[in-house]
Amino acid sequence: MNSGFVSHLSRGKFLNSIGTHQKFDRTAFDLLKGKIEKGKFPVRSMILKFEGSGGPDGLKFKGNYSTDHLWDPVNKIGHLPDWIEVHYKNLVAALGAGDEAKAAFEAGFMAHYLTDSLTPAHHLSHKFILEEYEGKKYRKRWKVYGHKGLLSSHVAFEAGISSAIMFTSIKVKFDEDLLKSIRTKGIKEVVLSESLAISKHKMYETYLEKGWSSKLAKTIKATTVKRIPQLISAAWASAYQEAYKTD
Repeated sequence: MNSGFVSHLSRGKFLNSIGTHQKFDRTAFDLLKGKIEKGKFPVRSMILKFEGSGGPDGLKFKGNYSTDHLWDPVNKIGHLPDWIEVHYKNLVAALGAGDEAKAAFEAGFMAHYLTDSLTPAHHLSHKFILEEYEGKKYRKRWKVYGHKGLLSSHVAFEAGISSAIMFTSIKVKFDEDLLKSIRTKGIKEVVLSESLAISKHKMYETYLEKGWSSKLAKTIKATTVKRIPQLISAAWASAYQEAYKTD
């Protein structure tokens, strides 16, 4: 999902809090009202520093960052659930140690990967997609950047989502059942089930075949857009409860 192109170009000096990832984070943080005690969790502004240029997407612009943000929930290919679990555990430890800066970093990176795990354009495997081109006269660059290429389609799809929610608020409530699931099953298992549920709608496949439509936009708003901030806020709340041993 888009986390701010201008922010990357300016190395975080301008508009680092502007982007779709940041909007999901802000909505998720608002859902935490009444769930966390002031002073025991990083403030929103600190968490947002680890999005945009300061987040996972920023690593792509800063250095040799070769790993991807993809997760195939059907064939279980990818590392997103593992990374999310690592950041979750680190967040619990940082909160318990009272390390606000470290907690903000872990909360921000975990939120970013949680968003990616529920984004339809991330629900695929480079391995499987490239295999579809084997034996055909396409150059490698075309597979990625050409018409319906891996990156071009990915960027266009996420740009559509960003445009659809840019000037509207995300109206959603905190999901207590989701919080209970994370506390009992663990964040990784919840990510596996939630991402699989989103993938069953086949929204990205529909986009690749038919392009954007009002029906597809409504489906995305009703599922992915609403579920992402709920999952982020539930994960943050769970880490908070686990760190301070409270409900």
